[in-house]
Amino acid sequence: MSARAHGPMRAWMFPQRTWWRRGHTFRLKKPANGALLRDLLRWVYIGARSETLPRALAAALGVSEADANSCIAPTLIEDMQQLMHEAASADVVLVSGAWEHRVHSVVLQAHARSWMGHERIAVAPVTLTARPLLIRLLYLGVLPADARISGADAASLVAALGDLGMTGAVPHVLAQAWCLGGAADEPAPVLQCLGRYPDPGLEELIVRMLASSPAVPSLIVTLPAAPQTRLANVLMAHAADDPGLFIVTLASVHDKLPDSELDRAMAQTFCAVFPKVVPSPVFKRLLQPRGEAPLLTLLLTIVLTYTTVTDAPELYQLLVGQILASDDGVLPTGAARDAVESARLAILRSLQQYWVMAQKAGAFDALAPWCLKELGSELDVDPAHLRLKAPPASDSAPAAGAAQPASSGASMRAMTSAGLGGGAPDDARGPSSMYASAVSRHAARSASGRS
Repeated sequence: MSARAHGPMRAWMFPQRTWWRRGHTFRLKKPANGALLRDLLRWVYIGARSETLPRALAAALGVSEADANSCIAPTLIEDMQQLMHEAASADVVLVSGAWEHRVHSVVLQAHARSWMGHERIAVAPVTLTARPLLIRLLYLGVLPADARISGADAASLVAALGDLGMTGAVPHVLAQAWCLGGAADEPAPVLQCLGRYPDPGLEELIVRMLASSPAVPSLIVTLPAAPQTRLANVLMAHAADDPGLFIVTLASVHDKLPDSELDRAMAQTFCAVFPKVVPSPVFKRLLQPRGEAPLLTLLLTIVLTYTTVTDAPELYQLLVGQILASDDGVLPTGAARDAVESARLAILRSLQQYWVMAQKAGAFDALAPWCLKELGSELDVDPAHLRLKAPPASDSAPAAGAAQPASSGASMRAMTSAGLGGGAPDDARGPSSMYASAVSRHAARSASGRS
């Protein structure tokens, strides 16, 4: 209110300066009738000026009507511009001098409190570019329609509004920071603010817009729980459609947040969509000579970790039929081939011990004939006995000395002592017929290309 009091009207409205605070106490020097006070307050707060206000104010002030009119000449916007100019030139620290009085006077007016007995509020420092915006919010309750707010400025404003108890303005600030693009390059502060002051609608909007951003892998590990979960859910829902972003994000989460709930959820999702990921160009690039063998190894490790023995035969068929012996492109070489071959051998080591459990669960029934034949050869079991349909009773029991079946929920990695990185067992048989023939064809094509 004091910002709008000019000339003689200031002395009339604020006749005393309190000794306990830098500011003014609102106390009319002379009584005013109700109509004058109502019109004056309407002009102060919303800029509406009645035709009778100059004459009534002149009588109350004891000045000419021209002098009274000069006291109420500046508009609300003009006063705001002056306040914003002062704010921009103030000290960096918010709670000091004129800043302190201005901010706290607004708070006191909002809560109908007096300076007497009121404790100062510790307000977080506000960035230089955010200070005019804070003043505008405090006095007008709105932001400039074209104001581009950075992520850092948004976080600064939110911290100050929280300290002042004006959290209702937080969604307004964050929405403008995001929707005008000012925070697009640094979304983390906005989402972190949403973690402290949740707004599900705004959060969902931002998360959906972020779901295709290349910044997701590094961003997701820094977010609070709520927006992190929302973003992860969107990514998992589109894992098969956009495997590239999902794979990189999964690797980042596995590196920064290992064994977390988020890590496990994303890993299980990846295993579920793995058959759809394998034919994708993104995965095929990992198999190339210049591919990312460590990333491929990590992905295969995850698949083995969350694959049960009853799912192992289908995984074996996938690895051999679509990767190691694929006819639709270049076969993996070097480190990539070693990673896939290690995964194949890990599957065989598990099945050599627990094939009976897999057989009883019907895990071999849906396999292609070539895969059933090769697994029978690798396991030293008649392929016909691997199927659940009417197997000979004498062949359904495990051989003497074989390990007993594990529980159906146990993962292959838990059942394999060497895990993914282990080499072939001493008695491991070589690649079976289809795999060997595919390798031979690939070698022949390579030799022909060199000649």
